[in-house]
Amino acid sequence: MLKDIFFINNGNIGVLNVDLTQDNFSNMKIISYPKKLSDIVKNKSISDIILNFREKVSGLEVGKNRTPVLYSPLITEGINVYSCLISPDAIIGLVLDKDDNPYDLKDVFEEQINKYFLPEKQKIIINYFQLETLLISIFIDIRRYYDEILGYSPFLAFRDHGSILKVFIFGLDEAGKTSYVRRITTGEYDKNYYEPTRQFNIDHYTHNDYNFIFWDVPGQVRLRSKWLLGMQDSNMLIYMVDAADEVRFEESKKELWNILVRYQLEGVPLLILANKIDLPFALTSEKELISHFNLNEITNRTWDIMTISVADNINIKKSLDWLSEKASTILPDV
Repeated sequence: MLKDIFFINNGNIGVLNVDLTQDNFSNMKIISYPKKLSDIVKNKSISDIILNFREKVSGLEVGKNRTPVLYSPLITEGINVYSCLISPDAIIGLVLDKDDNPYDLKDVFEEQINKYFLPEKQKIIINYFQLETLLISIFIDIRRYYDEILGYSPFLAFRDHGSILKVFIFGLDEAGKTSYVRRITTGEYDKNYYEPTRQFNIDHYTHNDYNFIFWDVPGQVRLRSKWLLGMQDSNMLIYMVDAADEVRFEESKKELWNILVRYQLEGVPLLILANKIDLPFALTSEKELISHFNLNEITNRTWDIMTISVADNINIKKSLDWLSEKASTILPDV
C-alpha cells in the first residue's frame, strides 16, 4: 500500500555533483503528502536516496541539464522507498509498506511522471502549492491503482485523513468554476483575480471529515474534449451554469447532456450550481432552471440543483454539505 509521496528539490545543490550531508538539509525544499517527510524518514534516509541516484548517474555521460529520468527502489533505515530522479536537482518518491514490491507500481509510477513531470510539462508547475496539488493527484491515482488493479480495499480510506473523493467541476467558460473553488479553499473572491482557465486545476479541501479533491477544468470550446479524460474515476460531478447569461443556456444544456448520456459516467452523483444570482437579470428560480435544462429527464443518477453566488458567498456551504451527504453514501464508514 502506498503510504506517502514526497518531492525533494534544491536549486542550489546539484544531486549529481555535490556530496550532500546533514548540514545541507536546511537548504532543501521538501514537500510530502499526507504526512510530513520528517515524520516518516530521517535525514540519513533522505541522504541515502540522493546518494543512490548519484551512484547510478556517475558513470553516465550527460550534460548539465540533460539528466536522464531514472527510477530506483531502495530500503533505507527500514523504509521502503521507490523514487524517480526527474531532473539534476529534483526527486519524487513513494513510501510503501515494508513488504510491498516497488515494481508492482512501475507502470503506473512512470505513467504519472510522464504525465506531470516530463521536461515540456515542467514549465506549467509555477509554484510549490501547485506542485503539492499534483502530488496529491498522483497519490490518489496510485492509491486507486492499488485498489482496482492490485486488489486492495475498495475505498480510499486513511486512518488519519478520512477519505478522499474526487469532485469534477465542469461547465462553460466564465461560469465561475475557478472562483467557486477559490472561494471554498481560501474564503476569498476577487472578480479580477482570474484569467480564463486553460489547464486542469487541482485543489483539496476538507469538509465534515471528508477530503475532497476538486478538479476544475477549462470551459472553452476547444478544450471541452478533455472533459471526459479528466472525469475518469470521479466520485461526484458539479456542473456550473452562469444564471445571468441566459443567452448561453442552450449551449450549456447541450454540453451537459453530452456528458450525461455517456454510459461510463452512469450513476455518478451530479450537482448543478446556477452561479451569479447576485447579478441583475439572473434566473434565480430553480423550477425554471430545471425546465430550461430538462433536468427532470435525468434518470441515470441522483442529482440536485442549487442557486448560488460565489461573489456574495451565497449557498457555498450548502453545496459542500450536499457533497458531504453524498460522500456518506459512497464511504459510509468514515
